[in-house]
Amino acid sequence: SILAYNGCAHPLYAKIDEQTRMNETEKCMEELEGYRNEFSVFSFPFSDHGIGTDQLLQMKEQAKLNYLFGSAGIRDEINLFHLQRIPMEKRTVEARSILCFQLLKYKFLSILGKNIVRRSQWN
Repeated sequence: SILAYNGCAHPLYAKIDEQTRMNETEKCMEELEGYRNEFSVFSFPFSDHGIGTDQLLQMKEQAKLNYLFGSAGIRDEINLFHLQRIPMEKRTVEARSILCFQLLKYKFLSILGKNIVRRSQWN
């Protein structure tokens, strides 16, 4: 089975400092420790925008995660352990419409060479 984490206080990670990010992630992991299994993932609440490559790697290693998820839609990532999910939280739009939009956006960004999430080493 898979256990997914999403943060305890649901902060926007880009708006909090590095130490608070790590504390938030570790606190969430500790609260769910009894439920851990061999496959664990973390999904950033709201967005992973502004999170650097080194921070992603540090979170993965310290929290013993298999994968991390952002919410940039269908995008390519340079880090193989970090994936992007399609945000489906908008309840006024059908999932089919969201998926069609994401596919068209991906094709368009691919033509422009902008379908890859660019990250600094450390933010």
